[in-house]
Amino acid sequence: MPEKRRKFDKEFRAGAVRIVLETGKPIVQVARDLGGNEGTLGNWVARDREAREGTAGLSTGDIVELKVAAARRHEGVTQARRRVHGARSARLARRHEQRAGAEVVRAAEELLS
Repeated sequence: MPEKRRKFDKEFRAGAVRIVLETGKPIVQVARDLGGNEGTLGNWVARDREAREGTAGLSTGDIVELKVAAARRHEGVTQARRRVHGARSARLARRHEQRAGAEVVRAAEELLS
């Protein structure tokens, strides 16, 4: 005799997902506590995450491509910032060396006069 499928209303699903997200408990533990299946709860959590990230309706491959593209954009921005900060740091170091050199020259002139 086949098992009868249980139906869960939207409020129950939303509450179960909220428990996982807010408590940080593993899906398996929350599913056991609620008397459900961890695969089902995992699907609910994944759908909620997709809805929040704006990836609903996209395939897993599409989502991966979006994340890779975002990571590449972030890396490009990070590298550009490093170049700017590196150049800025080099200019500041040269100025510091010039000022320090000028102070040494001034101190030597004072000693000689």
